[in-house]
Amino acid sequence: MIDHMRTRGTALPKEERTFLVEAAKGAVGLFGNSVRFVNIGVEYGASVWCLLAGAPTATLYAIDPQFSLLIGDPNIIRLEGKSQSQKILTQICMPIHLCFIDGSHWLRSVRADVRNFSKLVSSEGILIFHDYHNPTDLPARREVKQAVDEWFKQERESWKEVSAPGSLCAFRKRQHLPVRQIE
Repeated sequence: MIDHMRTRGTALPKEERTFLVEAAKGAVGLFGNSVRFVNIGVEYGASVWCLLAGAPTATLYAIDPQFSLLIGDPNIIRLEGKSQSQKILTQICMPIHLCFIDGSHWLRSVRADVRNFSKLVSSEGILIFHDYHNPTDLPARREVKQAVDEWFKQERESWKEVSAPGSLCAFRKRQHLPVRQIE
């Protein structure tokens, strides 16, 4: 069993780590053991280990421009590069049951991530953003909130907000909406 509380990095406080573990367990409860997750922005791997602690048999696509040495699990598929890259997007098997977005915090990048990856999430799947609720920390974090708010305003019919702790913001895709192909 992975101890998600002992992983390096301080960007994910205990309540956010616990939420990721529980969200992963919830995905397994809904979709079974063959779930697929995407984790954009790996850094030291804390979010990866949280997701795998909740769903040890999940296939996890870890996307980051540069990986630490802490990622080393057979269920992890490392996709090194920018999450907005077509090369990265075409390597992901659909549908995705959970997507955690914590990559670049700049408006253009967050817009691209939410546009591209929200389409890959299955009906009843979950989309989680980091650094949404602390927009005054850094200028780029305000842009996370702006991009997510713009997206949700347009996608309200397809997604519902889920209560999440700390800086997290989460949404569940409404039932019976097909996964769209990448354009």
